[in-house]
Amino acid sequence: MTLGSIGRKVNTVPKVMVIGANETSSHNLVSLLKEAGFEITTIYDGTRLTEFTQSLPSVVIIEEKAGKGGWELGVQIRQKSNVPIIFLGNGNSEVAWVKAAAYGIDFYMGWPFSSRELVARIKALVRRYEGSLREIMDASPGAAEG
Repeated sequence: MTLGSIGRKVNTVPKVMVIGANETSSHNLVSLLKEAGFEITTIYDGTRLTEFTQSLPSVVIIEEKAGKGGWELGVQIRQKSNVPIIFLGNGNSEVAWVKAAAYGIDFYMGWPFSSRELVARIKALVRRYEGSLREIMDASPGAAEG
């Protein structure tokens, strides 16, 4: 583990938080992510976002089926953090992609989606996000003093 920001440790195994409607609907997604080597935290009730601040994930995935309106969850998370957010929605329309951008979502994928593409996107977002955290730490006063 390396230090990524003040009080935030960057794991060598990326932590992915999945916010879904229920355990049954998210089962395949969670299994896929575990198989790909990610550490998974799940929330099945969008009102329990306090777990977000305790978990400090590398990436958040919101399923459109999630309670409390997945789009609004994206906004709430964005207000607390710059953690990358992937939104899994119903369909691949330009309207959905534009809406995702407007709500602070980093990437939108419509069902059905390629599991390999999802894993690749997660890895790319983790590299960019955690790389930025390291740059911030390296640039902060006292970083060179170790």
